[in-house]
Amino acid sequence: MPPPFLLRLAFWIGVAGLVASLGVHLAAVLGAPVPGVAMALHVGVFAAFLPVVFGMKDWVERRGDDLSDFRSQWGIQKALFGLVPGWQKVALGVLFAYATVNFLIGFAGAMNDSSAGVDVRMFSGHWMVFYAVSAVFARVLLGLRQAEASAGARTTGPAR
Repeated sequence: MPPPFLLRLAFWIGVAGLVASLGVHLAAVLGAPVPGVAMALHVGVFAAFLPVVFGMKDWVERRGDDLSDFRSQWGIQKALFGLVPGWQKVALGVLFAYATVNFLIGFAGAMNDSSAGVDVRMFSGHWMVFYAVSAVFARVLLGLRQAEASAGARTTGPAR
C-alpha cells in the first residue's frame, strides 16, 4: 500500500480539486469567465487518483482475490465500496447523477453553441466526480491502514 502520507496527500488533493472544480463549474454555469489555468484540473485528477489506485491494488492482493475474472473484479469494487460511509455513498451517487445529466445537457447545448463555457461546464462536472471519488477512497484506505496499525496485523477488509 502506498505510504500514508501519499494517501493523505491524495485525500487533500481530492478535497481541494473538488472545491476548485465546483468553483469552475459554478462560474461556467453562471456564464462568468473561467481562466484558462482551470484546465490544469485535468492533471490534478491523476495526482489524486494514482495513490488511490495503487492502494486499492495492494488491498485486493492482500485479500487474495483473483483478478482474472470480471465478476470477481466487480465483487472487489463492491467490497471496497462497502467500506464507504453511507452519507458518502449517497453524496457520490448524487454527484454522479448530476455529472451525467450535466454532460447530456451540455452535449445537447454544444451542438447549438460553440462557446468554451459549455466545454468547461462539461469537464468540470466530471472533475467533481473524479476528485470526490479519489478523496473518499483515499480516506477509506487510510482507515484500513489505521485499522491494521491498531490491530498490529494486516487486515483484509470485511469478513465475507
